[in-house]
Amino acid sequence: MQEPGRFCDKCQSFDVSPTAFRSSPYKERRVHQLGKFVEVEARTDCALCRFLTEAFLNGPGTDKFLQDEALVQGTWSSISGDLPNACLVFWLVANNYVDKLEFSIRHIRDDEVPMIGDARVITDALIDVNLVKNWVELCEKEHYCKSVPIEATRASQLPDGFMVIDVVDNCLIGKTYPCRYLALSYVWGNSIAFKTTSQNVNELRTKGSIGDIWNQLSPTIQDAILFTRQLGERYIWIDSLCILQDNAQNAVANIEAMDSIYRYATMVLLVAEDNAASRGLPGVSNPRQVHQFRSELSPGLPVLGRFNHSAYLDQARYRSRGWTYQEEQLSTRALIFANHQLYFACPSHVYGEDVYEGNQLGPDDILRFPDITSRYIREGQPQSVMYFRSVQAYTLRTLTFPSDTLKAFSGMGAVLGQALSSEMIHGLPASIFDLALLWQPAGKMSRKEGFPSWSWAGWHGAVRWNGDTMELASYGSLPDLKQELEVITKWIRTRTWIDWKYRNQNGTENLVWERNREGKAGSVFWPSSGYHEVSEIGYDSKAATNINPYGRHSSSDPTITAYKTRHSSPPAVCLNLAKIPDYLQPLCFQTLSVQLFMKPSNHYLRYGSVDPVWEPNGRVVFLLYTEDLQTCGYVLLDEVWKSKFCAEESYEFLLLSEANYYCDWGRPHEDHPFKRFNGYRDYEEFHVMMIEWKKVGGDGTKAAERVGLGRVLKEAVRTTDAKNIAWKEVVLI
Repeated sequence: MQEPGRFCDKCQSFDVSPTAFRSSPYKERRVHQLGKFVEVEARTDCALCRFLTEAFLNGPGTDKFLQDEALVQGTWSSISGDLPNACLVFWLVANNYVDKLEFSIRHIRDDEVPMIGDARVITDALIDVNLVKNWVELCEKEHYCKSVPIEATRASQLPDGFMVIDVVDNCLIGKTYPCRYLALSYVWGNSIAFKTTSQNVNELRTKGSIGDIWNQLSPTIQDAILFTRQLGERYIWIDSLCILQDNAQNAVANIEAMDSIYRYATMVLLVAEDNAASRGLPGVSNPRQVHQFRSELSPGLPVLGRFNHSAYLDQARYRSRGWTYQEEQLSTRALIFANHQLYFACPSHVYGEDVYEGNQLGPDDILRFPDITSRYIREGQPQSVMYFRSVQAYTLRTLTFPSDTLKAFSGMGAVLGQALSSEMIHGLPASIFDLALLWQPAGKMSRKEGFPSWSWAGWHGAVRWNGDTMELASYGSLPDLKQELEVITKWIRTRTWIDWKYRNQNGTENLVWERNREGKAGSVFWPSSGYHEVSEIGYDSKAATNINPYGRHSSSDPTITAYKTRHSSPPAVCLNLAKIPDYLQPLCFQTLSVQLFMKPSNHYLRYGSVDPVWEPNGRVVFLLYTEDLQTCGYVLLDEVWKSKFCAEESYEFLLLSEANYYCDWGRPHEDHPFKRFNGYRDYEEFHVMMIEWKKVGGDGTKAAERVGLGRVLKEAVRTTDAKNIAWKEVVLI
């Protein structure tokens, strides 16, 4: 513990004292600038600067901040609503002003009954089970998420053959809904020595059988079973033991029900300790060493500093793996093992061993906020934004087997599909299909076998829906529910024209979106307040007819309409689709195709002041040109195209939908001869997909693959020479 000392001029402005931690100084609503971290580090005579230096030098992931000229900021903050209790909150801010690491300082009180948010010194080498039981009891009896209307959702549909471990009788047991059980979420690693199979499952159903194989279980699984028993719970679901690992039917049933299994679990034991595979869960069967940041800032003022549990999760292997993504996201309540401590998170509260929960029922907002922001499926969020954010976060993770890409997202897909009242077509929601197709690479990408090129699942690498995907995103702030209806849904219904078809697993040709689908729009389970419905997002089922199967409300751009009416109606069956092998998962549609030239540029894509600084990360903005070499658009491609492209060759681009731009930032193609107006106008561009044609059958049948996505000006399309433009039926794989 640091010796108490004086404060520097910067830190004196905080007026740190025992009274300040109780007297609501957070009402000043001021952020104090302490300067660069190197300057804070140099102020060794200041007790607060020394404490911050120790924490930021030894905190989770701080090395990536300290390599740059990071800044340190701080303020007083309320802990819970209007209660007279406050803490100091500091941020280590990277030089891009986007990435921040939060560190809070709380008072250690021994002279009075602690309030919510006061610091608690951890002295127990083993986890205090009674404390954990108290958290669970508070949630189930007092929180507004205590009543979970599972019956309103798929979560009441546990899979056929569902099994759990009975920790009292030490065996596997089959259960059906309703059933109270815990679930384990962890990184397998190389630690799984024993698995349940068709050959040993009957033996494992015998009372005491888990004890017979105890030494073959990994320390993580052993401690999970012990901890379940210590908590007074009887059942726990662990994938390696509760799924028949050699039975495809049983495995598929469980994988397809991951949303039910994890959402319905009473609690999920979420293990984010990198050494757990070999050492078990800290504080369960083996003593743990807990490091806490403590100091006496001035005589009689002991404090404890803490990083939020989410910061430790971000640095753990747990948040780098694909399978654990939906397990964390779908858990209704979680007991989180991280940093050799235990945390509890539910839809309304977050608790930690190092912070008193107090007798008050209000949440600790400092603990809860990072947990809320890392949850992508939550009440009050627009359904489409939940989907975009969920996929963006998921594609940052890795999988041992790339073939598991959609399996490991199946639970999230089921919940998002329920929110959007939509089937998922290779990871894209059918109800907003035109919008979902407009993903862009967030860095370098390469093709992935077994999935179509038009889906993000068909590529290795992270994706995002950029600011120019929809004009709404250019404002910088996320849309609310009203904007989702007024802008996103309106755009889908009035600025798109393609009637998408695909071949399902049975070999039958279907529309991607079916107006006669089952389910109510927006029906979804919200752990915080139950089950409710919102307005239909995306295509309009009420306006849909056989002639207008996607329920669009108006004709598309005049150029598209003119070409459409010049050609005969699309055949009832896409003739080329029948020639494509099933494994290629083809998409069939008709649209306008244009031939354009391109060359690489040094331009960047940035859509507003809140966007991070553009970093190519293996991507290049190619400018598009007409035959007479007039700039008319751009496409974002992998950097390999700098050596692949030929300036004298034209490339094919498919028009997908109308595009808008509501931002004053310069465009890659801002200076072009087609801009015959000042400023910008609504919908003067098309979204375009660059494609390449490939032979896919022995008879010479060809299909297109996505190469990249961009934009082209409408005026350039209207004036394109007839030999470079055509209405086409396309099969996209």
